Amino acid sequence: MPFNPYALILIISAIISGSLAVYIWQRRASIPSGILFTLMMVSITIWSLAYGLELASSDFRTMRFWLSVEYFGIATAPVFWLLFTIRYTGGGDWLDDWRVALLFLVPALTIILNLTNELHYFYYSSIELDTSGPFALLALERGPWYWFNVVYSYLAMVLGTLILVRFWHQTPRPYRGQTTVLILAAVIPLGLNFLYLLGFRPFAHLDLSPVAFTATGILMALGIARLSLLRLNPIARNTLFEHLRDPALVIDHEGRLTDFNQAATMVLDPVLYQRIGWFTNTALNQWPTLADFCYAQSEEHAEIHLATRPGEIYEAVRTPLTDRRRRNVGQIVVLHNITARHQSEQAMRISTALAHERVRTLEALSATFAEIATEHTTDRLLQAIVNRVATLLKVELADLLIYDEAADNLMVAASYPPDPQRYGCHLAFNETPLGYVACTRRSLILRANQDWAEALPGMLTSEMKMSLAVPLLQGEQLVGVLGVSSNLRERDFDGDDERLLMLFAQQATVSLLNTRLYTQLLLDPLTEINNRGRFFELAEKTLANALAEGRSLVIALIDLDHFKRVNDTYGHRMGDETLRHIAVQCRDQLPPEALLGRIGGEEFAVLVEDEDVTNIYALLEAVREAIATQPIKSGEQVMHITASIGVAVLKPDHPESIDALLERADRALYRAKSGGRNQVQISCPENDAPNGTSHEGVSALTSHQLSLLRRSQRSR
Repeated sequence: MPFNPYALILIISAIISGSLAVYIWQRRASIPSGILFTLMMVSITIWSLAYGLELASSDFRTMRFWLSVEYFGIATAPVFWLLFTIRYTGGGDWLDDWRVALLFLVPALTIILNLTNELHYFYYSSIELDTSGPFALLALERGPWYWFNVVYSYLAMVLGTLILVRFWHQTPRPYRGQTTVLILAAVIPLGLNFLYLLGFRPFAHLDLSPVAFTATGILMALGIARLSLLRLNPIARNTLFEHLRDPALVIDHEGRLTDFNQAATMVLDPVLYQRIGWFTNTALNQWPTLADFCYAQSEEHAEIHLATRPGEIYEAVRTPLTDRRRRNVGQIVVLHNITARHQSEQAMRISTALAHERVRTLEALSATFAEIATEHTTDRLLQAIVNRVATLLKVELADLLIYDEAADNLMVAASYPPDPQRYGCHLAFNETPLGYVACTRRSLILRANQDWAEALPGMLTSEMKMSLAVPLLQGEQLVGVLGVSSNLRERDFDGDDERLLMLFAQQATVSLLNTRLYTQLLLDPLTEINNRGRFFELAEKTLANALAEGRSLVIALIDLDHFKRVNDTYGHRMGDETLRHIAVQCRDQLPPEALLGRIGGEEFAVLVEDEDVTNIYALLEAVREAIATQPIKSGEQVMHITASIGVAVLKPDHPESIDALLERADRALYRAKSGGRNQVQISCPENDAPNGTSHEGVSALTSHQLSLLRRSQRSR
């Protein structure tokens, strides 16, 4: 029999549908509902291709095979259509896996019944080959399940189409073209199939429904090419449009209001929807400047004022809307509220006038931080703080008071201009307005000509016209108070001055605490002389310099005699006072350049440069005698103590390390202890035997040396 030309039409339709399926599948990640659309087009492709191959065949068996294959598309296409329309229009939250599987139950049964029809004839009551016409066709007598499947498929197709029609009415005009294409693509094959079922069969048993899918495929292709079908569906538009925080209006090319978002109703009018389709000069007549902007279409943006939003300023921004041919189809106008920006710009203009002054202030502050951060001498640091703050804030007076925890009051530590007579004076909290700052841990601003007594009831009036004070705090712990004032001219301090002084105070506090820590790291906290680490660090440097320059030096170890008895008899408080007493006596008797340190519990070390053994002996004998003769007092308790001293002399021609010198000094100290204590023993490098004498053996020296020794002691 001749080839059936309708088969070619169906195959072409299948090629179009299959191409669309492949195209959409490759872009499924960027196309809303792309996977469902692809599956629907695959079903249509199977239907059209299998029907085309059925018509291209002439024997019954081959045609029956392709009829069975057709139903993999015929039965599933309506369900995929329904699922696609639900997802496309933004619904389907209720569609879980079980419900989707339930929707495919009837298609699955249909396919199974069609494949096994010869066993039960429940789907087709008879299937025969009709060769009466020019082409071989299958003559099908419909069974019960056929009609059930028809009803089910039509319900799915019609329901999906009705969902699109309803959505079409809810979609703004610029976006209706996409929905229209989808509706037409469904209605054409649906209508032809319906006519076929009603008996309209101009070609006997030939079903023209799959042929209509050629038109469906063409419509889909045109929709993708011309309308960006599936690229930006109305749901995507709604998501983008409605989530704009700023009011937005859509106006068509004729100047009619066609759409707006929720923000527009909040800013303009809650019932703005009643003006859809109106020309902008009428729809927006309550807002003349906005109406003029939308109507003129000459500017891309402009600042406008809305009569219904007094005090607010908006920037209207226009974006043209064009179609694929670059033809103007309208515009979208977005209103940005720039009131806050205007206020900020105005504030910026005001603050610009002070910019240069603030830059100079910041530079001065940076220089101040650099200076006080590198100063580790307490007295100089305190004075640097008040000098810098006076310069920074341009004031005539500045005071720094340190909190004395033991006395629970404030002590004047530094002032500008410097006033040493006030330094060390203690002030109770109620003797100065700075005490109020110390008590409250809060800054204080007093306006010019405001009395202290009036501002702070219950506190004494101060002659000093303090205007601004801030606390120095380490966390919640009070360190001190910093205050500034101006006696030469009246001045009102403001919040900027307060913040600047607080920032300065924070850095000053850090520097003060760092200086305290630095001092603690270098000095023994009890005796306030060099600690062990600091002493040996300086001793190493002094020894290296002496050896390099060929000078002699002496190192001495001073150890208190029976110090344990002091603690056991008088208590540790007297023991501490004894150690402080020893440090004071050593400082008084030793020359200023001598290096003194506490290197153990009751052991002290001295390093001094001298070559003359007689001078060394005289110097350390004076130390020993001062320790032994000066009473030690702690409360009502009074006591005396003695010390033994071991000395090692370094000669340039016998270089030694600190450890070697200490070892010789320790041996000399041992000899002093063994010889009865309360004496000085000297060790020279050429003779490590006792080379000195006790205080009872001074006669070993020459009379001239004895005279010099006594004269030296009397002068101390």
